[in-house]
Amino acid sequence: MKSLAVRVLVAALSVALAGPVAAQGKSTKAFKYKGGRVDVGMMYVYDRSDLAGTRSGEAIVYVPSRTKLEIVFMGPGTDLVRDLVAEMDWDTYSLRSFELYTERTGGVRTLSASGTATDEALSLTVQDPALAAGGTVPVTVSIRLPHVPTHIYPFGLLTLSHAMRHLAERGKEFQVGLLGEDPKGPAWLSALGTVTVSFVEEVDRDGIACNKYKLEGPAFGSEVGFLWIEKDKGYLQDVEVAVPPGLGWPDLKMTYKSSEKVSESSWESRRAEEIARFLK
Repeated sequence: MKSLAVRVLVAALSVALAGPVAAQGKSTKAFKYKGGRVDVGMMYVYDRSDLAGTRSGEAIVYVPSRTKLEIVFMGPGTDLVRDLVAEMDWDTYSLRSFELYTERTGGVRTLSASGTATDEALSLTVQDPALAAGGTVPVTVSIRLPHVPTHIYPFGLLTLSHAMRHLAERGKEFQVGLLGEDPKGPAWLSALGTVTVSFVEEVDRDGIACNKYKLEGPAFGSEVGFLWIEKDKGYLQDVEVAVPPGLGWPDLKMTYKSSEKVSESSWESRRAEEIARFLK
């Protein structure tokens, strides 16, 4: 398996040798927004690990409104938590904007990065030196999106699975662009390329009826990933991709653990409880 840095370098060399970048593609017609598929007020808890099971953590997904999404990433380790506060764009089925916070032991919470997207590019500002290859911060860059929709791979494909609630046809394949960590870049992320998402079969996954999807394409090199989406309610049941998403993980494994209803007025205190439970 190629490292993320090697794949980013190969992609850049390929573009340089090939000449001008091809016109950006769109797959938004593969989606049809259905407001009733957005489960406002639900909190989902996922076990995070690498495929070998040597690292562990959690991810908590909360849906405060039809356009907003918050994801708390805990681990690996117990010294920091990443908190993504995002807004979805239901025209592009991508993130419209986001703020990524880091919280450390003792309750210190800082803004690490933020971004605003159009259907052409992501304007990204990085405040955390750890996400800027040790360079001077703050730094702002514009990253051309490789495709529309585009999702940020270090966020564990959770925003992609959220968008897939609105697929127009379960069995019709589509493409998405991915941005990923660039350890040699000035500002954390760069374009990885595209992956094609295709329906494989209905399958029982951990005792749950799911639709299984395959992900493959230039963004993942020679690797193939899989998503399992719960058949009726549409939440992510499981994901496995043998490609490092960054933020301390050698590859991606996320498995549904539990879900419950949480009011928006209770969410802030509930989030604080979950973070305090994890940080040591």
